[in-house]
This record gives sequence, structure tokens and C-alpha cells, in this order.
Amino acid sequence: MKTTNNNNNQTILLSNGRSVHPDLLEFIRYVVEERIPAISPDNAFTLKQICGEEKWDMLSKVNKIEAGYCMVHLVKKGEVPFKAVKDKGDNNKRYQLTSTKLGMRIP
Repeated sequence: MKTTNNNNNQTILLSNGRSVHPDLLEFIRYVVEERIPAISPDNAFTLKQICGEEKWDMLSKVNKIEAGYCMVHLVKKGEVPFKAVKDKGDNNKRYQLTSTKLGMRIP
């Protein structure tokens, strides 16, 4: 992850090549980690479902798209205990919990 400074706007370059504001990345990390106890490892969830309606509705349309980029980055880097899973139906990416505690994986 690389931090850049473009026109006095600090951004973080994510693993997928997208740039986001560091506050958004930290917000998504915090919300996802906060919601782990309420998520079943037996099901797959969209980022909106993981975040919950209240937190999700706090984001603008652009921030919701960028939040998706953040989640892809966090999962790819192993910074949150989720994995991307394929699911039938809509085009939303889905994630499955791989651990109920940070740093511990479900076998």
C-alpha cells in the first residue's frame, strides 16, 4: 500500500490500483471488524450486508464504490478475516467470514 499526495489530497494506492482517502479505508476496516461477531461464517454477504444499513447509508454513492475497492484490498492483503466467494444472482461481490476473531482462521 502506497500513500500519495496529489493536489494536497492524501490518497492510498490499493492493491487493485485504485486510490482512496486513508480515512475511508480505515472506516471500512473498522466497520468490518466491528461486525465480525454478528456475522455467520456459514453464509456469504455483500459489503453492504457486512457493514449494516446504518453505516452503509452514511456513505455517498462514490464512497460506496470506493468502499468496495477497500474491501477487495483488505481481503487480498489478509487484513480482515474474509474471503471473496462466488455466488449466484446479482453482480455484487460477496464475502465469507474465515474467522470469528482477528488473526484466527476457521479450518
